[in-house]
Amino acid sequence: MKQKYPLQDKNGQYPESLGIPTWLYGHEPPTIFATHIAKLFANSVREEGLLAIAKYGVIYSPGSAGTIQEIFQDACQNHYNSFGVVSPMIFLGEDYWKSKKPVFPLLAQLAAGREYSSLLAITDSVDEVIQQIEKFAATL
Repeated sequence: MKQKYPLQDKNGQYPESLGIPTWLYGHEPPTIFATHIAKLFANSVREEGLLAIAKYGVIYSPGSAGTIQEIFQDACQNHYNSFGVVSPMIFLGEDYWKSKKPVFPLLAQLAAGREYSSLLAITDSVDEVIQQIEKFAATL
């Protein structure tokens, strides 16, 4: 992934990025893409802030209670357009998000008639995830 999407921008510069891992759950390592690492000890504050600045969207891979909490926190921000930007919510793993943890059908129903309904996507393809993010980024 890092080879396909290098950190360098069009001018050959390395932009700074910030990773804010939970460190609440031992199985969640910090991201390898960040140039800096920060820590917030109140996980809900961390999530709210990260979702607020994730203007190009969030990709949800299979997870448990914390991931599902983040999904509905993100949905709330999109539902009420809390930060002036409604952004994509992309779910990786159709069977997981439709059957094992059927969050996607509920979210699609909740979003019906709202701006963010067209920004919900579900797929098993990493390439399609990237296409969805790039498609949205082109509209900004």
